[in-house]
Amino acid sequence: MGRKSLNNERKDNPKRKMEWVKIVLPHFLEKGIANLPMDEVAKILNKSKATIYKYFKSREEILELGIEEVFAEIMQFEGMLNNKEVAYVERYLNAINHLSQHIAGISILFLDDLKRLHPDIWEQVNSLRIGTLAILKEYYKEGIKLNIFKNISPSLMIASDEYFFTILADPDFLKENELNMQNAFEQYFKMKLYGILE
Repeated sequence: MGRKSLNNERKDNPKRKMEWVKIVLPHFLEKGIANLPMDEVAKILNKSKATIYKYFKSREEILELGIEEVFAEIMQFEGMLNNKEVAYVERYLNAINHLSQHIAGISILFLDDLKRLHPDIWEQVNSLRIGTLAILKEYYKEGIKLNIFKNISPSLMIASDEYFFTILADPDFLKENELNMQNAFEQYFKMKLYGILE
């Protein structure tokens, strides 16, 4: 009954909501989802739970908006990869650096929780992965045509990226190899670039 009345009072202020999401999101990414109940969210924002519920239906809504923001930032890499004003290899390095910065801070704990507690959002992560692979494949094809990359099958190049993305999202692999997402990502793509350059 109490939650219903709060729903009736919900405020529509996208700017304020996004400000709060940006404050809370790094805490989700670092501590995981299960370890950040709404009481903790309220402390981080220095607001009462009643105030927060005037803007958000649930803690999950805060998380979903945060993930959408991360996805939007990650997808800016496509523009960098296709920026014809920048040298071809430099575009790749810029795009990889951008991706690396935007996955920094994502903890193994967060990945574990996301996969276990929010399979619907985890599916969105998979969709992002598939889209990213398609963009990279077109870039590799163009690089081969321009004789910048070795004449290696783009499908094989993408297969190796796909396998890498799979293990990158595997918390057990990262733990066992004492890696975090960012340093695994940077090492893989530098190794990849210097292996395919003509």
